[in-house]
This record gives sequence, structure tokens and C-alpha cells, in this order.
Amino acid sequence: MKKLLESKYNNALEIIEETGKLPMAVIDDGDLEKIQDELEKLGYESYVDESTDWLIVDDARLLIEYGRNKEKSIFAIERKVIEEIIDELDTAEIYKMTYEEALGYSFTGTAYTILDVADGRIFTRWLMQNNYMMDDFGEIVLCSINTPLESLTENDLLDDSELREFHSYIYDNWDEYNGIEDYIIEKYGSYSLDERIWDYIDWLASEYELNYESIKEQLDEVYNRAYTRR
Repeated sequence: MKKLLESKYNNALEIIEETGKLPMAVIDDGDLEKIQDELEKLGYESYVDESTDWLIVDDARLLIEYGRNKEKSIFAIERKVIEEIIDELDTAEIYKMTYEEALGYSFTGTAYTILDVADGRIFTRWLMQNNYMMDDFGEIVLCSINTPLESLTENDLLDDSELREFHSYIYDNWDEYNGIEDYIIEKYGSYSLDERIWDYIDWLASEYELNYESIKEQLDEVYNRAYTRR
């Protein structure tokens, strides 16, 4: 479901950044709590000033300085909010996001799914081997998959009964065999191949678990440098 601040109230953040408040008159009944929850996940604290009928919004992000001489800085959402975002993640979806990113590359490298502590945004990125993120401070790696992906085998794409028929086919037609994907297309159709590939990816995703120890270490690296601006 699309967030209210990205759809129904898509200019609200611009107004908040300029004025620090939002008129309650523009917020429909039932939307206030959802908007406040979305604002919290973006690093803002808010309350309703009943005397003026405005939603007052304060930027509660932390200032984090880094670099050899602290010459760089970012504003970050409070750690507890970032941890709540992580706790609510669908780990299977995170794996599938990473896998889909990896699918696009035949070169040696790594596909990443990343959480940005500056705004809570989750996105994917691919880097070629021996390349590094130029300024990745504050980006928490949730999942990574090396590329190129390993080719799927008959054990990944066929069930037990189909494997028996496949092995019989190979025995009789070894000189005509062009690979498991061509075999499935010829035998069952291209739609079946696509369906089997995504069934296999779904299975991999269901087995995937986030490395919470690594995530905690990354969060420590960021938030041990943080201080409030108040």
C-alpha cells in the first residue's frame, strides 16, 4: 500500500520543510495517525496544536559527523525508529529485491539491498568487483548477492517425477541436449520456465534470514557518532 505522504498528501513534506507545520484542515478524518506515523519514520516528531488547529512538526533527526576530521555529516532518523523499520521488514521481499537486482548483471560484482538511515528509504544497488561505494556512510546493507548468479540446474527446476523423465531423455538424446532451460521450454513451454524460476526464487527467499549481528554492527558504527541538535 502506498504511503499517504507519497500519494494523497504528496506536497505535505514540502510544506513542512518550509513552515514546520501543516494545517489540520487539509488532513482528512482518519488520516492523522497514519501521517504522524509516516513522519516519525522519516525522523520528524509532531503534535496537534489545538489552539491554532495546526499539526506542528519538528525535525528530530540526529546530526552525525564522520570522516577523518569530521568534515562530512548526515542527518539520521533516530536509531529506535530505524530498528522498528528493520523489525517490520519482510525478509523474503528483501531477498527477492536483491535477487532481482542481481539478475541484471553478468559481470562479477555484488547486488545489495540497502536501508538509508537518513530517510528510511530501502533501495537496491549493484557494484562491480573491487569497486566501492564512494560515500556510503549511513547506508545499512540488509542483503547482498554475488553476481553473476549461478545457473539453475535440473534439481532446482524439476520435481522428482520430472527428473526421472529428464534423465531418461538425456540418456537417449545426450547429443541433442542444449541445457535445462531449453529442455523445459521445449517440454512445458516458456511460461512454465518463468514460473519455475520464480518458484525457485520464492523458495530461496523463504529460507533467507537477515544477518542481525551485521546490521547491529553497522548501526553501532553510525549511531555511536550521533548527537542531538537540541
